[in-house]
Amino acid sequence: MDSNPTTTTTSSSHPINEIINNLNNQDLLLFNLQSLTELLSISNEFHLLSTNYNNLISSLIQILSNYQNNAEIYLLACRSLSTTIDIFPLAILPFIHKNGLIPLKNLLLNTMYLDLADHILKPILKISFDFPRDILNANLLFPSLQYCDFFDLHLQRTAFQILSNVTSSLHSFTQNGMFSLFH
Repeated sequence: MDSNPTTTTTSSSHPINEIINNLNNQDLLLFNLQSLTELLSISNEFHLLSTNYNNLISSLIQILSNYQNNAEIYLLACRSLSTTIDIFPLAILPFIHKNGLIPLKNLLLNTMYLDLADHILKPILKISFDFPRDILNANLLFPSLQYCDFFDLHLQRTAFQILSNVTSSLHSFTQNGMFSLFH
């Protein structure tokens, strides 16, 4: 193996890779997500380049799709996703291509917890800056705005920033396209 620290080969012994490989262990999922969240919070882009971030994204999408009514697991998975996108924006591409917006939409439509809604909106906001059409195509505007009456000011601003990002990209849409914004 190359000893050059700038080499971006994926190391299976990297702590994040070890956690990713253990995310399918149902008995330790909560512990592994907590560990992943903590490790990501002190990571940087170079750490993620040395991991298999595609597997991380796939694992997070699977978790966001499959855990009915477990707010803590959803919260940690959304926090890990948001942190991953923060420190490594290229991770947005595999997230979008693997249809990761669909589980976020479903969670947002069905959550009863404002804290969870906040953590769901964070990655949606980050994605809306560079990929607003994907937000529109996933029909995420209505779910992003549906709780505005109950959101605190910070969450309202987040929801309206998502709306602003998406609508500002609509200049090429026709007037007829505007009618499909909230369907």
